[in-house]
Amino acid sequence: MDSKKVIIFCNKGGGNTKNLVEESIKNLKNFEIEMLPSNKTDISSYDYIGFASGIYYMDFSKDIYDHIEKLNLDGKKCFTMISSGANLSKFISYPKNAIEKKGGKFIGGFGCKGPQTFFLFKWISYLFGGATTIDKKDLEKGKEFINDLLAGKFDNNNN
Repeated sequence: MDSKKVIIFCNKGGGNTKNLVEESIKNLKNFEIEMLPSNKTDISSYDYIGFASGIYYMDFSKDIYDHIEKLNLDGKKCFTMISSGANLSKFISYPKNAIEKKGGKFIGGFGCKGPQTFFLFKWISYLFGGATTIDKKDLEKGKEFINDLLAGKFDNNNN
């Protein structure tokens, strides 16, 4: 039987995180997405739980952390996805402690550069020809990450 999967995401910027999530799971079976705010707290039927966010003030959205607090992640394989104007891959593991505190196993994450959405940086980026959407190559890498994840490539990660 195919495992059930869900990605819970927060999208406060220009739609970049939503685009990353949707493109990464396109054409995959038994994958759901849930945008915050959400009342979905019963995740007992899911085997994989993803948390996706843009980076706001050098961290995941507070909404992601608040939602993790409401969940029972016992025995769940958890992963993260980010889009960040700064492209700092260190952010992918920021929710690890919150996930493990709730009983989940953090198995990895994916991060890609997205356009700046913070007001001042957005205009500076625009003036210097910065990106306005996530690069197609990064969207493909997001798909590869999800496929590797589902193939069990990260199941034994000790991130």
